[in-house]
Amino acid sequence: MGNMAERILLRGGEVIDGSGSPAFKADLLIEGDRIADVGLNISNESSRAIDCSGKTITPGFIDMHSHSDLKLFVDPQIPQKIRQGVTTEVLGQDGISVAPVLSDRRLSRRAALAGLLGDPRIEWRWNSIGEYLSALDGKTATNVMTLIPHGAVRDCVIGPDDRPATESEVKEMVKLVEKSLVEGAAGISTGLIYPPCCYGTKEELIELCRPVAAAGRFFVVHMRSESDFIERGLEEVMDISRASGVHLHVSHVKIAGRNNWSKLNDIVAQMERFVDSGGKLSCDQYPYLAGSTLLSAVLPPWVHSGGVEKALERLSSKTLRQKMREEMLETGPCEWDNFYKFSGPEGIFITDAKLDEHRSCIGRNLSDLGAEYNAEPIEFAFDFLQKEKMAGSMVAFSQCEEVVQRFLRMPFTSICTDGLLGAKPHPRVYGAFPRVLGRYARELNTITFTDAVHRMTGLAASLLGLSDRGLVRAGMKADLVVLDPRTVIDKATYEEPAQFPVGIDSVFVNGHPAFENRTQSNSFSGRALRN
Repeated sequence: MGNMAERILLRGGEVIDGSGSPAFKADLLIEGDRIADVGLNISNESSRAIDCSGKTITPGFIDMHSHSDLKLFVDPQIPQKIRQGVTTEVLGQDGISVAPVLSDRRLSRRAALAGLLGDPRIEWRWNSIGEYLSALDGKTATNVMTLIPHGAVRDCVIGPDDRPATESEVKEMVKLVEKSLVEGAAGISTGLIYPPCCYGTKEELIELCRPVAAAGRFFVVHMRSESDFIERGLEEVMDISRASGVHLHVSHVKIAGRNNWSKLNDIVAQMERFVDSGGKLSCDQYPYLAGSTLLSAVLPPWVHSGGVEKALERLSSKTLRQKMREEMLETGPCEWDNFYKFSGPEGIFITDAKLDEHRSCIGRNLSDLGAEYNAEPIEFAFDFLQKEKMAGSMVAFSQCEEVVQRFLRMPFTSICTDGLLGAKPHPRVYGAFPRVLGRYARELNTITFTDAVHRMTGLAASLLGLSDRGLVRAGMKADLVVLDPRTVIDKATYEEPAQFPVGIDSVFVNGHPAFENRTQSNSFSGRALRN
């Protein structure tokens, strides 16, 4: 944990406290893991002083949608997050993660998650949410929280099959959700485009969300459609919120597909009507025009029923491949989020692969790879997924600048990376938070710099029920960032994503310098945060 009793004085900086209030000049005294004092001319007796003149001090940033679930075990310093100011990560996203898990389902779960979370050779020594959090507590540079993944709960009770849950199975899933809440989960997540979440009904989710609402926690959802049927997808999750009383949080809010961007005003109005009628709503966003997810998400949902082995059997069938092709190339409105249709083979880039023979594919799009392999791009994708046993991830371009900026201006939008930490990841893994500050606040004035900090800190902490983080106040935990507001910005690009941002000088996690004077320390001061 390092020397947690050290007294550190941040002297002469400008404080943006995370509440949305204007900046003010102040010194800040860190004592142990807390902020001991905030004010002018604090004595530096028995403390180490750091000159923050010309710099801004903010609360540590909270990544509201992170996929570091397994990466933290193999790279606990997680420089991609620490060096952009992230001090807390929210794991267990999209309804598909590593806990809870049955002992005899670990191998199949690991195979199913390989494209999303990678396949680090670590031993899964947990079954429950509580055991997973304990496995990370005090062993990482960032704090961690986790959601209860709907798909993991379904997998424990039903398995990977495409069918509705029975009444008794729903009751069993509710008990597992209740147990996970007691163990400290921050809420429940679902990814309604991912198996097995996509096999769940609205009625099933209403029942699972009731105990979450009773505990005062939230429902984090990747909607069933973010494209052709986004209105229907949004109304479905709003119905779940209305019926269960749960706070609705929309993951990585977006509108995908050129033909759907004109729906922007209608979607914003739909959200505003929900809030005006008493609905509890928030969302998170990454500030980029491309998304990133499993490459296997290009396939129709029915392909995944029964798990990885069943999907591979279907990919071996010429008849079923033809059925997949027809659905993926369908020109009319699509009932599922058809990445292949919306991004096109030229807009889908491979970002990770397990096999050596596919290493040269990383960073290249399906159109070019199809030409090289003398195959149609769609057939290349089928062959690639079959050989990789459904592993592999992608970046897919589907959004526009107007949509990104309009959603960012909504007062209940927080910030996330939503980045897969693969071989050539999406640039948001390295740059999401500095990009909001540098590009969207300072350069484009989409939101103010103070408001940008609020989205990343105080707003996010309030959504998570973190009463002792997210604000610069005496008595709060000392998760802090020292940055230069004149220069902070991302440097990561789609071509060269592994580039750290500039303008972040120091990052403190629970009072310990995880990154100081632009140098990362060997910090393990992160904690597992339980509600």
